[in-house]
Amino acid sequence: MRKVVAFGVDQNYMMPTTVAVKSILANNRDTDIYIVNDGLAPEWFWELNRIARMVNCRVIDQRIDPELLVWDSGFQHISGMAYARFFLPELMPDCQRILYIDCDTLVDSDITPLFTLDMGTYDVGCVQDWLNRKLFNSGVMLFDADKWREKEIRKRLVETLDVMKEEGLPTDDQQVLNRYFGENYLHLPLAWNFQTGIDAVLPAEESYIEKYGHLDDYRIIHYSTAAKAWLENCHVRHRDIWWSYWAMGASEILRENVKRETRLVCGIFIMSDQIHDLDQLAEACPHVEFHVYARTSVSENVLKYRNRQNIRLYPAITEVELVALHEDQMDRVDLFIDLDRSRMKSELDTKLPRWTTKDTEEEGVTYDRVFDNIEELALALNEVTEA
Repeated sequence: MRKVVAFGVDQNYMMPTTVAVKSILANNRDTDIYIVNDGLAPEWFWELNRIARMVNCRVIDQRIDPELLVWDSGFQHISGMAYARFFLPELMPDCQRILYIDCDTLVDSDITPLFTLDMGTYDVGCVQDWLNRKLFNSGVMLFDADKWREKEIRKRLVETLDVMKEEGLPTDDQQVLNRYFGENYLHLPLAWNFQTGIDAVLPAEESYIEKYGHLDDYRIIHYSTAAKAWLENCHVRHRDIWWSYWAMGASEILRENVKRETRLVCGIFIMSDQIHDLDQLAEACPHVEFHVYARTSVSENVLKYRNRQNIRLYPAITEVELVALHEDQMDRVDLFIDLDRSRMKSELDTKLPRWTTKDTEEEGVTYDRVFDNIEELALALNEVTEA
């Protein structure tokens, strides 16, 4: 299942959008990220896609006619591009469900639950606004795009905006959306739009702290209001998380992604380069990370695996280094697998489960499970990850 995320971006928000996209790529795979814009540098998209391809994602340059976005929100920090969300189902006619998020956000989790969620009869899903609890916050919106097209909701929103303008009411996107939908929206859990921006706007006794003070379960962090994490004197909560994503390069993003996808870590000791089944096992078990330990330097037959995302090589590792690795919580191992066909395996003193296949079973070694072939072993590993 491919997930679909959309942003509305102008020149002023390219930098924070870069960070938001990085956060998506660090925590998600199989995602199409649409950047709705009226003219941004193609090099920007090239660079983002260089990273996105590593995790089977795409960053798509989705142009919109600026003449469609002629309204004034009335807020300095909200540009006309904020109204681009009205047009998403029409701009993306092949998409059935779209997650729109503002540029001043971080996606700090897997967003798959939003794409498997039953929306029932609702056209849109949102989170209550933490500043004005009578409204929903439009910074994170889950669209049933088919319903929007069928009901011509974009047209209805424009009509609503024109009426509000005649009435002299505020016409920023959030006010228009709330006027149209009212309470008729799917109420998403607060964690999907964790609004930290109001930290700097209201006194504590008047703010969300009164109601949400003990909440710190966030999946999407939203630096709402004019208080942005990247500004010099805006010390909002989770400013440090924003800057940690800002500092991430391609290799760190890939590493975070693999770590999040990993549900099982298997250690493999080798005494030779006769591990022909490793490639097949890694391909069949994408949620398993394989740590390959060798007492000596390794040949090209082993080094060829270093480019696989779920294989980590440790050539010429000493006993001291091995102990240090397993004392580090980032390098846990759940079970050991024998794949070395050399029959010259080192003694392995561990209380962890030990698995192998009949082809690589060593005489005199006690195994917890012995499989007929590599296919059965892969199936068992996947069963563990899905448990």
